[in-house]
Order: sequence, then C-alpha cells, then structure tokens
Amino acid sequence: MKNIIDLGVAAGLSEEQIKGADLMLRNVTGEGLDYQPTGVDPRDLALLRRNVAQTEEFALASVAIDGMRLKFVREQNQAICKAAVEQNGLAIQYVKVDNNSLNMLELSIMAVKQNGLALQYPTCCDIDEVHQIAVKHDGMALAFCTYPTLETCELAVQQNGLAIQYVQHPNIELCKMAVAQTGAAFPLCVNVMHTSGSHDTVMADILSLNELALLGDGNNIRYIDHPSAQEKRIAVEENGRALKYIGFADLEVQKAAVKQNGLAIQFIHNPSEEVVDIAVEQNGGALVYVKYQLDRQRLIAVKNYAYALPYCTQQSITVVMAAVMTDGLVLQYVLRPTPEVCLAAVMEDGNALQFVPAALQTEAICIAAIKQSKFALQYVDHSLFVEFHTGYKFDDDDIPF
Repeated sequence: MKNIIDLGVAAGLSEEQIKGADLMLRNVTGEGLDYQPTGVDPRDLALLRRNVAQTEEFALASVAIDGMRLKFVREQNQAICKAAVEQNGLAIQYVKVDNNSLNMLELSIMAVKQNGLALQYPTCCDIDEVHQIAVKHDGMALAFCTYPTLETCELAVQQNGLAIQYVQHPNIELCKMAVAQTGAAFPLCVNVMHTSGSHDTVMADILSLNELALLGDGNNIRYIDHPSAQEKRIAVEENGRALKYIGFADLEVQKAAVKQNGLAIQFIHNPSEEVVDIAVEQNGGALVYVKYQLDRQRLIAVKNYAYALPYCTQQSITVVMAAVMTDGLVLQYVLRPTPEVCLAAVMEDGNALQFVPAALQTEAICIAAIKQSKFALQYVDHSLFVEFHTGYKFDDDDIPF
C-alpha cells in the first residue's frame, strides 16, 4: 500500500499540502506535533484550534483578525494579549491571569476602551480608574462596577442616561443628568424624591426634573402624578400624542397638541371648531377623527392631504375638485365623478384614467390623460379605439406596452 507521500504525489499535491495532510492524520494518534506549516493563513481558525505548535507570529496575526481567538492561544504574552483586546475588548475573558508576566492593568484599560462591557469579566481589573474609562465609552458598564464612586456614576449617566438604573440611591442631580441625556431615563427616576434642603427646595428640584423629562419626551407625562397646566403644555408641545395621558386638557393644551400633531385630535372628546381647523391644517388625515365636519374643514384637509377625501362625511364639488387637483389618483375615492372632475384628475396625473368609468371616457379626457402620461394609454377603454382618433402621434418608444 502506498504511503501518504506517494498518494499525494500521485494526486498532484504540493509538498506543503502533503505535509499538512500528513500532520492531520498523525494528530489523530498524537504524533507529529512538532510540525508548524509555513506561510499559513492566520484567518484559518482550525489551525489555531488544533494541537499544532503555535509560533508567536502566527498567534499575533490570528488574534489581530479576531481577538476572541485568544481562547485558543496556549502560550500567551503581553503582545499577543494586547493585540487581542485591542481588536475586541471582550477577549480579556480569555487572558490567563496566572501568567505573572502580564500587565493586567494595561490590558484592562485597553479592553474597556475598546468595549466598556469588558468590565463584566473577572479578569478585568475592578478598580476606579478602569471603571471610569469603561463608563466613558459605555455608560451601561456601570452595571459591572463594584462600589462605583459618585464621579463614576456621573460619567456613566452623562454617557447613557439609562445607566441611572445601576446607581444605588441616586440623588436629584444625578437624575437630572440622566434625564437631560435621554428622556427615557425618567421612569427610572420617578421614585427619587429625596434630597437635602427645605420642602420648597425639594419641590423646586422635582419640578425642574419633570420639565427636563418632558422636554426630552412628552410621553413622560404619564409618570407624573397630577401634572400642572404648564407641564401638560410642555408635554404636548414636545409630542402632541402625549395628550392621551392627560386626563383633562384645557383649550390651550388641546390647541398646542394638535398644532404639534394633528392626529392628537383623536384624544379630544367633542373638539371645538378652532381645534379641528388647527388639526386638519397640520395633518389632513386628522379628518378621520372628526365626526362633525364643516365643508371648509374638509377643504383644508384635502388640500393638505388629498387622501383625506375618503374621510369626508360629504363630498361637495369644491372639495372633490381640490382633492383631484392635489393628487389625481384620489379619483378612485370620488363617490359621484363628473366629466369635469375626471378631466381635472387626469390632467394632474394621467394614470388616474384607470379610475374613470368607461361611460365617462370621452376623447378629450383620454387625450388629456395620454398627454400627461403615455402610460395612460393602457387604461383607455378598448371599445373607444374604433370611435375616435386621438390625434396624438406616438413615437415607437412612446408605447408603454
């Protein structure tokens, strides 16, 4: 029987390929471990995982591609570990801390600079210097700080306000920092009402915190018990839909809400004419929530948003004409189209011809549609081809089908 070298030569393999194949076979029996392929690709993770003699050069090149490969490096040194955590800070979990030649502080700092969450691993130095570097890069790393200082907490919430959830007994000032960074931190701060000073000072701090929260996200009004008129106004000016969380809203708050978002009118029971006017001016689609409509309100709505036409309780010729002149395709929602309406629609968008009933497809309407868009030709009722000549001359490239 031929040996592996003879078989490799017969198969046309190079000497390097033959040695590699021989190595893989001998590894099964635990032999041949002294062979290290030359010119190997450091991207080949299989080589690193096998029991192959690892050179420092190969290990460095491999972890530089993926720091997590440090897990498979048997002989670690400072240079290899640095290359690994520099590529992926989470690789610090695979550093062999029993190696006295490693500078763990240096590696920890490099790791948290690359990824603040590297702080979660026991191999990372749990000291304030490392804590502060970690939270500067990712505030949520505060979750892994043992006994963080006030300064560390401040750095964390300034980077990510949601890190306030990992602060034990936060004060008002920390909460303000968190909420200023993101309004989403407010729900985590609602129970923080303890601060030094007189009752008036405490209430002033709380009101200030509430305003910061509402300026960041008006929906935070839901977390405030008995909000003031000013807080309601701030909330709806930031987000009109925050009106849904306000039990009672006076006229000024209602107006401010629909001015910011016309669709907020859905949260108002029996809105006034003035509020409806503001709402449909801001968003014509708000008409869907208006039960009692005036024709002028319908007109405002379709001028701003033609597709508000289906929400009109009545379709006057004025409203319909305004809608199709804004977008011809809303002809599909016209209950009783007339030749005048159809002509206006196809002049705005020739493709509206598809919504013109065959009985209303006159020569003038079809010509107007085709002139506006050559693709409208496909919507001309076939029975009309023999009844009129369009008078419109097409080039060969004009035919859309």
